[in-house]
Amino acid sequence: MQRRPTDDPNLTLAELAERAEDADIRTWTAQREEKRARGPAKGQKKPLLEHQVQKQIASGLETDGFMVVRVNSSTMIAESGTRMSAYRVVNINATAGHADLVVYRHGRVWMLEIKRDKRGKMSETQERFASCCKRYGVPYAVVTCLDEARNFIANNLD
Repeated sequence: MQRRPTDDPNLTLAELAERAEDADIRTWTAQREEKRARGPAKGQKKPLLEHQVQKQIASGLETDGFMVVRVNSSTMIAESGTRMSAYRVVNINATAGHADLVVYRHGRVWMLEIKRDKRGKMSETQERFASCCKRYGVPYAVVTCLDEARNFIANNLD
């Protein structure tokens, strides 16, 4: 018979809590490992991560003859604990919420915000950037795959 953390009457409350926490962590770790070992359900592909979707779209549009600039942004935490936005972009003064991909061809530009699926939500800064694009007449769309990106560009060629 397996001993429970409370079987020893001489344990202090701290020791009881520690044993219970260890048991919970072991259970959680085992469940996580089981789930990883099973992988996706039979017949289902593992969903792509957002950066993988972004790479597929950029690569497809480049094959179609477009110039694509990827704007990488992230949040970093400084040693002081301050959250900072960081961008890794060449020759672009990106602002918070900037679209993930900027697509160019024949003097035209399109802004694409990439989400991994339809449930992806835009942040407040992304919403503001989308509004700014609309105000200045810059085509902007949220897309989840290469076909959506191609359709958006085809419908915004004028």
